[in-house]
Formats: sequence, structure tokens, C-alpha cells
Amino acid sequence: MLSSNLRGFKAAFTIGEFKYLEKLCFVKSNIHLLKELWKLKELRRLGITKLRTKEGKLLCSSLDELKNLQSLNLHAVDEDEIVDLNHLSSPPKFLKHLYLHGRLEKLPDWIPELKDLTKVILRWSQLGDDRLVMSLGGLPNLVELELRRAYIGDELHFKDGQFPKLKILLLDELEGLRSMTLKEGAMPDLNMLTISRCPWLKSVPTGIEHLKSVQKLIFFDMPDQLKERLWADDEEGGYEKRDYMPEVYFGQYRAGHWEYCYID
Repeated sequence: MLSSNLRGFKAAFTIGEFKYLEKLCFVKSNIHLLKELWKLKELRRLGITKLRTKEGKLLCSSLDELKNLQSLNLHAVDEDEIVDLNHLSSPPKFLKHLYLHGRLEKLPDWIPELKDLTKVILRWSQLGDDRLVMSLGGLPNLVELELRRAYIGDELHFKDGQFPKLKILLLDELEGLRSMTLKEGAMPDLNMLTISRCPWLKSVPTGIEHLKSVQKLIFFDMPDQLKERLWADDEEGGYEKRDYMPEVYFGQYRAGHWEYCYID
């Protein structure tokens, strides 16, 4: 994960002359850059920092022209600034990696249409719509999903058939999350589930026994009640289905370093 204070370099006003450029990471946003960006038709990877809400329309007009883009990494100027991508009418259809760091008024409608996406990271999105999982769950080739302070609702539901190829799921700083439900048939190929810094999630996700492929279940800085439930014997009301998880870890940040315990 890239640092939240990523600065980027200032591009020359004539950057549009580099018409065979394939990688541009990380460049600081400004009006001149966004006006020239559309000329870089061969771009495969693009990373922009310090984006502001008012630049959204101009950014989208350039992205509409970048048909060969495979990786897009956008950072707002700060965590409360909106990344406005709702003006994008023709998203790069070959996009594989999408990283959005900044608030979203809503999940852009074009994201669920990108069938080649294999990795999505949303940070600071602060989405309240519980259709977030439904929208992303239909992506047929998604392998890795990270939601970092991306959702402010209190429930997450993963339904049968969603995320058919997902192998890695990370949920971090979902501060309102109180319950998580996993239906049989959801995320059938999941290998690793990490849940961290969700202070109100005090119980193991319901239906976690359906994740037959999971090799690691990891909790970081989670409530003591969750840890106690994981440690408790079955007779004491502990987590009776942990046999499905070959490796379960619980970590806390203490005195400047992480402390881990393995639950067998």
C-alpha cells in the first residue's frame, strides 16, 4: 500500500509530446497535466496524486481517450477530497488494476463493467451504500479486493455466486461495521481473509465455515470480545467452526510493533 502522503512529481507542460509513453507514475495533478494527458494513447500504467474534486471532469475527458490503460492509481489531495469519476463515459476496457484513494460520492457505474479487473483497492471512499458488495461481486476475474475505510455501513453481506475468483480480501477501518454474513457459494476460491481495525465487529463473521478454500484468517486490532470468542473452548461458547481455518492469527499493535498469536 502506498503512503497516504505520496507527493508525485510535477510534469512538464509539454508531456503530451511523449506520445509513446507507456508508464506515468506518480505525477502531481494540475490543469496543464490533465489537458495534455489524453495525448498519451499508449499509456499502460497511470498514477496521479493530489487530485481535487474540481478536476474530475477534465480527468475523465482524458481517461476516455486512454484505451490501452491497464493500471490506474488515483490519490486525492487528502482523505476528505472527492475523486470525481462520474463523468467517465468510455472507461479503459482492458483495465486490470484499479486503486482509488479518496472519497467517492458513489461507486462509479462503470467499475462493474470492467470484466478484466483482477485487483481493486478502495481507500477513504466512505461509501454508505450496501450495494457496494453486490456491485463488485459480479466482477468475474477479480482476485484481490481491499476496502480500507471504504464503507461506513453497519452490515456486509456476501451472497452465493459473488466474487467467483477472489483469493484475497482485506477489510480495514470499517468503523461502523457490526456484522458480516457469508452465504454458501460466496468467494469459493478465497485463500486469505484479513479483518483489521473494525471496532464494532465483535463476532466471527456468520457463515465463515462456508469458505472451504481459506488458508489464513487474520485479525488485526480487533475487539477483545472477538479474541476471547476465538480462544474460548467450544464448551464455553467459543468458535465451534474454526477447524475449517488451517491458520488463524490475531494481532495487536503494542509498543511500536505488532504482536501476533496463533490460534490452533
